[in-house]
Amino acid sequence: MFICFRLQFLQLQRNIRNTCVLQNLLPISSSFNLYLSTAAKIIDIKDENNRVLFLGNDNFSVSCLRAVEEVVHSKKCLTVVVSNPSNILGKYAAKNSINTFLWEDLKSKDNSDVFDIGIVASFGHLIPKRIIEKCQLGILNVHGSLLPKYRGAAPISRAICNGDTETGVSIMKIAPHKFDVGPVLIRRKCKIHPHVRSPELTEIMAEA
Repeated sequence: MFICFRLQFLQLQRNIRNTCVLQNLLPISSSFNLYLSTAAKIIDIKDENNRVLFLGNDNFSVSCLRAVEEVVHSKKCLTVVVSNPSNILGKYAAKNSINTFLWEDLKSKDNSDVFDIGIVASFGHLIPKRIIEKCQLGILNVHGSLLPKYRGAAPISRAICNGDTETGVSIMKIAPHKFDVGPVLIRRKCKIHPHVRSPELTEIMAEA
């Protein structure tokens, strides 16, 4: 078991640099946590001087942020970006004393802030190239579909409305100027059970 895990870890470490496609490697949450842990190893993210930029808005975002919190040195390493401070992610960040920016402020802010890695989870805004370039390892997007299917907004709702029997989560490295376009690093399938609703499936996908 340990040898198998170690081989998966080393393969994923190479993929951060080489952007190879992995399918069905681990359960969704395990894949995400392992990817973040591998990134942390490469850039020594547990060093208190390193920084993570996290962008999101909803329950799915909160679940992903909790995974990020497990691998950073401290909450001081984190900067959370939200569209509205009163949304669930904004409230979570405030409650847990995590540094927070409004999206409009970050877009218009002209400063020298740099980050080691960026994470986007259910954010809904196109990330400008200049913000992507502020992140040493680029920005990862955690998307609620098996990309390239259902790019863009509301992928979970669209899968249900179209009567799909499966969907999934993809982790990709985002490219400038386009939504949900870039090298897919991890893709994991998830069954859609009959009569499930979007909030229920979102929770299943975020916490599986």
